[in-house]
Amino acid sequence: MSLSQKRYWFVGIIYVLFFLHVFVWHSLGIKQIGHLGFGEFFGFLGSGVVTAGTIFSILVFVHALFFGGLFCGWLCHWGILQDFIAGIYKKIGVKPRMVRIDSRIIPWLWFLIILGQTGMVWASQGFPSLITFNIGATAVWSGVPRSILLICLTTIISGFLLVYLFGERAFCRTICTFRLWFAWFEKVARYKVARKAESAICSSAGCSDECSRACPMGIDVAGEAKNIGYIASTECVKCMICIDECPAKVLETTYNTAPICNTVASDYSPPKPEFESSAVFFASLVSALALIFLAGPIGGNVSMSLGFVLGFFILRTLGQGKHSLFEICTIVVLVFALYFRSDFNDASSLAKGLTVITAFLIIVKLFSYSEWESFITSPANQKPQLFLLIFASISLLIFGGKEINAAWGNAKFAAAEKSGDYKGLSCMLESHIKMNEADDQNIRLKYVESLVKTNETEKALKILNEMASSTPSDKVFAWLADIHRESNNEAEREKYLEHGLLYYPDSSIILSQAAMFELDHGNIKNAETHSRKCLTINSDDFFSHVTLGIVLFKQGQMEDSEREFQIALGLNEKKGLPHIGRFYLGVNRPKDAEKHLLKAADLQNSDPSILFDLGIAYAQQEKISDAVKAWEKVLEIDPKHDIARENIKAAHDRMKKEK
Repeated sequence: MSLSQKRYWFVGIIYVLFFLHVFVWHSLGIKQIGHLGFGEFFGFLGSGVVTAGTIFSILVFVHALFFGGLFCGWLCHWGILQDFIAGIYKKIGVKPRMVRIDSRIIPWLWFLIILGQTGMVWASQGFPSLITFNIGATAVWSGVPRSILLICLTTIISGFLLVYLFGERAFCRTICTFRLWFAWFEKVARYKVARKAESAICSSAGCSDECSRACPMGIDVAGEAKNIGYIASTECVKCMICIDECPAKVLETTYNTAPICNTVASDYSPPKPEFESSAVFFASLVSALALIFLAGPIGGNVSMSLGFVLGFFILRTLGQGKHSLFEICTIVVLVFALYFRSDFNDASSLAKGLTVITAFLIIVKLFSYSEWESFITSPANQKPQLFLLIFASISLLIFGGKEINAAWGNAKFAAAEKSGDYKGLSCMLESHIKMNEADDQNIRLKYVESLVKTNETEKALKILNEMASSTPSDKVFAWLADIHRESNNEAEREKYLEHGLLYYPDSSIILSQAAMFELDHGNIKNAETHSRKCLTINSDDFFSHVTLGIVLFKQGQMEDSEREFQIALGLNEKKGLPHIGRFYLGVNRPKDAEKHLLKAADLQNSDPSILFDLGIAYAQQEKISDAVKAWEKVLEIDPKHDIARENIKAAHDRMKKEK
């Protein structure tokens, strides 16, 4: 079996493990090992929380110091998917042309956004003062929508479409930020694909270029092997395909390129990209604008891919003045599918997604794209007019500046929220709203939250009622229900939940609130139904896990109940600790309750309910003096807490009798 054939088996196993991880987390609810993404490393730099992704990132980076881009060729699930897409094209008789593109702006853009987010956290909150470990802190496949249809659309746009237009591994070569990182590692890694030192066949004039034609990264393998002696391109992913395709079998992997390096040809230069640099620059600007406007509704990577293609589509339209049937049909299919992207019913979402993929492949098979081929080979048609570059650049500066300003505002808001300065947060948000009258609903809801935290409930209700009349949403109804819950106005709470369920029956936040309402009113079955439906839509809804945990506790299913509380704890440690602590009190495990409630008290030392429950945990273990201290702290915070006062009196009476 050849190296590349072994790779196919290996990457198949990787994909099985990938989906198994997703299934175990989202379907079985086993959430010990969280998301394995490189973004987790930068999340650690901002929060100080070491997650599974943080550990994974460090291991991969260390591995890359020795093996360079091997991860991309053998372990990256998105690279594997692109290889699979290329295989599908070959099966249906479609051979996308390998188009070399010198695309550096987009990977740098995404990387700078990540660095900028980390820098804003440091600037607003300071460096993390404590390093903690929580390997299940981030949900698996974090940031990916639950809609399978949207996942399929992402596969089409960032996979099938890019590969069809630009050749194999197009996403890796044009959009992927992580390829940028591995290109750096490739510069220092000793592990290379190289010409065997004793072979002169590769450097002879009679050498064929099968290795270059087979390379999925568009590298001039034959040229570099002949003139340099090894593959020096930082794009190499060590897929080993070139080794298998070499008819003379003179390529190998090695850590020692020194004997070969003596043959370096000083006049060698790699092939030039097919696209003009100005065309790639314009497409990159459009890609950045697409990221700003579409990242929220459809995701970051797919929006950049769509923008990149759109940039070239604009240039081709202006340069050639016509549209192909391929373009027209593809646009119609994608626009129609994106309209229905938020389908959270797994069965129908999967059916729609597979239908769209099939439709796209039929379009590819039926309609040739000769205009695209002529566009690639015509530099004159590729050059954007100056006004287009100026317009795109100014637009990016304006909207990008607004995004940076908004991100900085969000960082300051998050810092105030983290420190518990809700009064300061309320002032900042109020000023922000006055300066931006057409601001989005999320800012106003964050303002409502800060008002609730500072006991300005009437003001919060007034804003919410105005929003319910002018710009209603599931979040507005959920907030109205929650505020009326706190004020014990059950009639109003029920009214707004009915509105929410009527207009937004598949909203996870409405279903979560409805589950709590049913639980508060003793309707255990209804509470369970709403909780489970919510979790099918959003498996990471904290309150639904808590509600379901309480429901299962009341039904006597203690193991399942504990599992739900553990999941909630993994999703939000600060909020989850009191709930699981109370669960352990309920099942007579006071030692476990004490451990979790002590930690909860450290994080929320002004919450009297946590301290009261901690006192109960001490009392159940006969630690009466510790219990009294906990209840005395309760009275310091809430002098009207009569039960704590009665417990202290009873504890003192008991200690006197024991003496």
